[in-house]
Amino acid sequence: FAALWRGNLALMVVMVGAMGLQSALFSPALNGSLPELFPRERLVWVNGILRVGVTLGILAGVASAGMALDLPLPKLGHVPWGRGLVGLGVLSFSLAGWALAWLIPRRGASDPSRPFPWSGPWETLRELRSIGADRPLGRILLLDALLWSMGVFQLLLINALGKEQFGFSDRATSLLVMAQMLGLAVGGLGAAHGAQGKAWLRMLAPSAWLMALGMGLVWLVPQTALALQNPLLFGGVALAGLGGGLLLVPTETFLQARPAPERKGATWAAANFASFSGMTLASGLYILVNRVAPTHAYGGLAALSLAIALWLMVELRHPAWEG
Repeated sequence: FAALWRGNLALMVVMVGAMGLQSALFSPALNGSLPELFPRERLVWVNGILRVGVTLGILAGVASAGMALDLPLPKLGHVPWGRGLVGLGVLSFSLAGWALAWLIPRRGASDPSRPFPWSGPWETLRELRSIGADRPLGRILLLDALLWSMGVFQLLLINALGKEQFGFSDRATSLLVMAQMLGLAVGGLGAAHGAQGKAWLRMLAPSAWLMALGMGLVWLVPQTALALQNPLLFGGVALAGLGGGLLLVPTETFLQARPAPERKGATWAAANFASFSGMTLASGLYILVNRVAPTHAYGGLAALSLAIALWLMVELRHPAWEG
């Protein structure tokens, strides 16, 4: 709250770093526990519902932040009231999450003899090497990391796309983010209902094609008539989100279900390491290309999505996927 209220960048970096540290501990515990709580045939459905819930939470945060920043409220000294409201929202949800955590029942560890990985990243790199020996698990982990990296790159692009290239307000740019998140939520629900049994494998490549189509539409927006630009822009980002949701839910379910019970948390931690490393590189890449028109960058993402679709079509023919 203090960071947002004062507009202090150093404090904001500390806040985001603390959130990242919390996530590094929380995410493997949460996702590693789901296969212990639900039968394997229900995992895709559970992950679909969880993804929708998380997405709707993100939607509510992004939308309400944009609206709060645009409220015509007087300043308190030199501080806009809208920024204070955003800070209060962050603080309120943090306290609510802390309170809810006390309601979660404790469970014993699957492998209580395993020591805490004090070596940190070195332990994770060893885990990644072990995961790579299992071809399907290693390939799905790579796909998951690529999807998250592309997602972060897109979120950075959307801000520039709305506010700089098309001159949107904070509220309108938030609506653009909402369009993508709604697509992601619908894709998560679709995956929850459609990716049962072996069907999840058959929907990977088509979902990547769909993601490529959405990004390609955004790339084409400047070449279309003015009256069509906004519908095409919002439709394109929503379609890209839909394809991403259809891809994310089955891949992350596979990451939960495939490892042995005592390796699930470690596998998920390694997957997080790979994904966040990719997201860090994606953020750095955005800094390098931020002078390029965002729609051109979307064209690059469309090409990458096409490459992923073609790779999946070839990869899934390998005999390792027959089991």
